[in-house]
Amino acid sequence: MSTKKFTGKSFQNAVEKAKDELGEEIIIIDTQEVISGGFLSEEKKIVEILVSTAEHDLTTGGPSSEKEAEPVKKEPKKVNQGILPKKISQSLQYTYLSNELEKLNEYVSKLIFDDFPKILVDFKDILQKTGVTNDDAVKLIAGVQKRLHGLPVLTDHLIMGSLESVTQVYLKGKNLFRNYEQKVLVFVGPAGVGKTLSIMKLATNKKLIGERTVAIVSTDCYRMAATEMLDKFTKLTSIPVYETRNAEEFSNQIAKLNNIDVILVDTPGNNVMDHKYFSEMDTYFRNYPNIKKLLILSNSLDQQMINQYITEYSKLDITGMIITKTDELNFPGKILSIAMSTNLPIYFIGTGQSIPGDLEENKDGLLWGRIEERIKEIL
Repeated sequence: MSTKKFTGKSFQNAVEKAKDELGEEIIIIDTQEVISGGFLSEEKKIVEILVSTAEHDLTTGGPSSEKEAEPVKKEPKKVNQGILPKKISQSLQYTYLSNELEKLNEYVSKLIFDDFPKILVDFKDILQKTGVTNDDAVKLIAGVQKRLHGLPVLTDHLIMGSLESVTQVYLKGKNLFRNYEQKVLVFVGPAGVGKTLSIMKLATNKKLIGERTVAIVSTDCYRMAATEMLDKFTKLTSIPVYETRNAEEFSNQIAKLNNIDVILVDTPGNNVMDHKYFSEMDTYFRNYPNIKKLLILSNSLDQQMINQYITEYSKLDITGMIITKTDELNFPGKILSIAMSTNLPIYFIGTGQSIPGDLEENKDGLLWGRIEERIKEIL
């Protein structure tokens, strides 16, 4: 068995180098992060992989001699026989598998679009430029093709109208305050996406909550920035803020607020790999089946991170979403892909830093209007 080491800036980069030299049929034996440079040059972390091109099973070994060898039935050649070693970190696994899946999606979409009119292929590319993922763009244009199949001539106007109909399944607005029952809304999500700011925007926005009474309960009392922000907020607005340090304190506080119409619950951000966080949050909310848990995500996040957050936070039985920082990047299509991947209602859109103004209710047509405007800019 012959082996060779390859290094790269990332796991994917090292694998590509190995494939370029040895071909597609490689077996990855080991992977590790190492430090390069030092002394006179800057130290950098790189990924080192050990690969083999042996065709026999590494665990059982090959035949010891030609006499012992038995005829082996040839199997169809596989695109890639590389395997992920046990030592590889979860983040490297995720990056590698995401890249491979993206390549597969591109290949499949090419096969699908070979029989599509060029104008629909162009619209698929335009959707991607608005922030829609390749996979979702294929799905949407396939829906448009189904609606418009048989028409002799396709125009931009016809396609835009059909796209609006197809996307409304995912972008349809939903009124969170359609009745006067008590609402307990828990804001969850990673650090830095604007959970606390969104709570303050909603608490002070009479246009959204009317004349309902409001209180804020914080379970993020150990993060100084969040505590100081809420302390200043309550002094300026007179909206009460209550701190709770464990599930028992939280339960007692919620019971005391039974006469409050809207209770907004702030939670700490977390590392998605910290599974203790999700079990701890579950102890807070498991006895409250009517609580609505809203996942807060920033539109400026990388799509791979968004997908990872959606996967992890689904453990908390999310019932809806708020998308923040939509003013920072002109990719409204990213919100559409988020909605398609979760099939959850998006209640509000954060459009800036101002309190209470920069929080819009997702009324029917709002998100499509933004996507339509961006498409027209590209056209």
